[in-house]
Amino acid sequence: MKKQSKPNYLLLILLGGYLFLALSNHIALSVGQLGYLMREGAMWWQDGTIAFANVHSYTTPDFEVQNHHWLAGVIFYGLQQWIGYGGLHVLAVLSYVALFLGLYRYTIKGAIPIVWQLIIGLLAVPLFTMHNLVDAIFFTYILVGIYWLLLSKSLDGKYSPKWLLLLPVLQMIWVNTHQYFWIGWALIVLALIQATFTNRGLVKWLLPVLLATVASAVLHPQGLQGLTTALQTAFVSPAIMPIQEQPTWAAYLLTQSYSLLYVLVVSGILLLGIINWVGIASKQQIASFWQISTSVLLTLLALWSNQLAPLLLIPFFLIAFANVQQYYTAEDNYQQLLRYCPPSLVLYLLVPVFVAAGYYNPIANLGYGLRGEEQKITNFINKAGIQGPIFHNTAISGLLVSELEQPQPLYISSQPQAHPTNFYQQDYFPTILSPMGWKTIHDQYQFNAIVIRLQGMSIPQLQFMGNLLGNGRWSMVYLEPDYEVILIKKTPKNQIIIDRFNQVPDVIENQE
Repeated sequence: MKKQSKPNYLLLILLGGYLFLALSNHIALSVGQLGYLMREGAMWWQDGTIAFANVHSYTTPDFEVQNHHWLAGVIFYGLQQWIGYGGLHVLAVLSYVALFLGLYRYTIKGAIPIVWQLIIGLLAVPLFTMHNLVDAIFFTYILVGIYWLLLSKSLDGKYSPKWLLLLPVLQMIWVNTHQYFWIGWALIVLALIQATFTNRGLVKWLLPVLLATVASAVLHPQGLQGLTTALQTAFVSPAIMPIQEQPTWAAYLLTQSYSLLYVLVVSGILLLGIINWVGIASKQQIASFWQISTSVLLTLLALWSNQLAPLLLIPFFLIAFANVQQYYTAEDNYQQLLRYCPPSLVLYLLVPVFVAAGYYNPIANLGYGLRGEEQKITNFINKAGIQGPIFHNTAISGLLVSELEQPQPLYISSQPQAHPTNFYQQDYFPTILSPMGWKTIHDQYQFNAIVIRLQGMSIPQLQFMGNLLGNGRWSMVYLEPDYEVILIKKTPKNQIIIDRFNQVPDVIENQE
């Protein structure tokens, strides 16, 4: 077998095309924070407003929230107005593909058989495909990759230290686009430690860059308060934590998702591979403190919050290529491709999950832009002229915030830490599932409409909706079976809408 020291262009095109297709699945305003970002971006472009309170909800409108994603909203909304959701989606995909291929090319060291170049590349693709693409965390993914590449090439002497002056500038963007900006500090600290022992000349650049990067983090509309709040909230679990922000193991137990299982298996292999890699490094000098420490850091971060799974790409490439180099280049024994060793362990453990999750077929819902059914319910609300106050669940709140022509009073925000803890405990599921619980909040807020995303609701919540339909006080005016439903209160002001759109529910009305 011919040895390859770098991937050829055909292989890069194949992997880039595979990732491009894998990221083609339509995006959704109701997933993650995209709906809120678009709304807040519109607010900034219209009158320069930045939201530091729960402006999306009428229940706790003055509750303070930390906002380190306001610039992400400004950028996404500006691009969407210019090139549409499809263009915004494609631009994000191209950014991910460029970062993927840049990290892939840089991390290949030595002569690696092309079959392993292909296998490692294909097995790495799913790490970039399991979370909402266009979201504020996009900036953390991209900036972690840029930070790591700049620091790595500076440590290797491939880049002039002057390139490091970009980091404080990038930090100003990061601190205003996503709350995980402190990961950049950790990467610079690890690079500084490495330079202290191997490149003393670089220390005089890295130390002031670190100080400038930390200082630039206060260049936020809330200044030092914004910085300290972000650091506090990063390590405090809100009363309701979205699945994507939960620890990977906890999220897997809740969802039994093959994607999360894949992350767990990759993380386990990496932790074992790091141990093996340390032994290799001590003998052959093919790794450094920088590579090992950043691999440990990024693997632990991916386990800490499953939305950081794409950060596993760097340690996966580093460790996979290092182990392949050790076992299949140093020993020059290509015939033993499936013998028990760290590279083979990747095949034994990852391939079954890779196949079970359907990653071999990246075209699940080919297309760019919003999902076809995403805006049907908000188009109906706009067309019918349904007014609030609206009660709704968190699964649809981001869509309602973004797409209603005239912003309606909304009940709850799905953004973490957008409400005080007692609100989640007293005024939301499952507390309100009892008749008295529902009556208490209904009497307080006097709902005019109920908009519910049925998909993913628990049995008690579905029964709750059935009870509302059966009590004779509400009319169902919109239904996408097993997906979404709208109820409006039977009042004189709603009678025109009821006469036009009323649908008879499959329940027996309780006339009492």
